[in-house]
Amino acid sequence: MKTISLQLIVLCGSLLSATFAQAGGPASGSFGGFTAGKKFTFTVQQVKSNQTTGTRVKTNVPIPSGIPKFTKGQKVTFRIGSNGQLTGPGFSIAFLNSSTNANLYAKLPNSKTVSPNAASVFKDGSGKPVATTMTFYQYRISNYTPNGLSINLVGYVLK
Repeated sequence: MKTISLQLIVLCGSLLSATFAQAGGPASGSFGGFTAGKKFTFTVQQVKSNQTTGTRVKTNVPIPSGIPKFTKGQKVTFRIGSNGQLTGPGFSIAFLNSSTNANLYAKLPNSKTVSPNAASVFKDGSGKPVATTMTFYQYRISNYTPNGLSINLVGYVLK
């Protein structure tokens, strides 16, 4: 199989994120090898937008408001913020942790915002960013039954 599905990449990114302990930014001002203000640009390779309501799944649905909208082929510029967060047009995701090959970012759910977001920036052997995946969720509850919960999942792969 020459292409890897977006869902598999998102799942792997989510599992990687869950295996790391949450970390604050290092004292050196470097966040997984990236310093505040670093910029890099990638091109959108894949876009997936799904919606699950109850047990019904719809694929290729319009991206809902509140989630950044990018199209295949679009160039997106990222910047590392002063606290290590990954920022781009319409989003800012906190730095979570890093490994040799990837920096992980996550906006974890809390009592005020239940919709998590996650991103991974993959690095080559010299630490240069070479690709990223981003996943945005949006939860809506219209009533307290299984069919009243609607979950939108939007995933992007950029190189």
